[in-house]
Amino acid sequence: MLSIRLLGAPHIAYAEHLVAISRRKSRALIYYLAAHSTPLTLDHLLTFFWLDADRQAAQQNLRTTLYRLRKIFGELLCVNEDTLSLHTTIVDTRVFTAQLAVPNLALAELQATLALYQDDFLNGFTMSDLPEFDDWASRQRTHYCRLPLTGLARLSRRYEAQQAYRHALTVSDRALAFELLHEDLQSDALRLQILAGDCAGAIRGYASFRQLLAVELGMAPMAETQALYDAIITGHFP
Repeated sequence: MLSIRLLGAPHIAYAEHLVAISRRKSRALIYYLAAHSTPLTLDHLLTFFWLDADRQAAQQNLRTTLYRLRKIFGELLCVNEDTLSLHTTIVDTRVFTAQLAVPNLALAELQATLALYQDDFLNGFTMSDLPEFDDWASRQRTHYCRLPLTGLARLSRRYEAQQAYRHALTVSDRALAFELLHEDLQSDALRLQILAGDCAGAIRGYASFRQLLAVELGMAPMAETQALYDAIITGHFP
């Protein structure tokens, strides 16, 4: 089975052995195919990867690239009359997205799903001579870095329901690493610090968040967050 990791430093493996592709554009083409769940037309690939070349030169470049890749992937690289795709391939982005969409995912499965997000999409891989690819990768990076927030919030609530407040707070901090200005997550962190017995930490956390909002957005915390802080410092936390 072919497996491809796109979340983090890209990695291609077949039967648990690393697959090496020397040419950078060939690797980019495989990553691009893997990120799409449906076959891509050859016309689209021609205009995407060889936009500046004339039609004949672009077709020759694509044929040469596919010839080299077929020597590596064999029948796993499916070339039809006008489309290209990868067969029987496990791609972490597809698994990650599909699993997060499952309601009431078991705790162990949720943990395993979130572990798939090792780092940003195609972290460290760029194509300086193909800005269209880098623009596409940047959009994908923005898309995927938002998805863990929902899963981490769910995991934090699971731990909170078990009164494992320290675990819940650790997960909440992981979520905040993605988006420090997310006020609902900040409020959750304040509440969890109190439940975990860290009143001083909650007060420091609120002060840091208030300063961050003022510097970055010129705003104050929402009334709900302020009310939570007031309840903490007056000892009326429910």
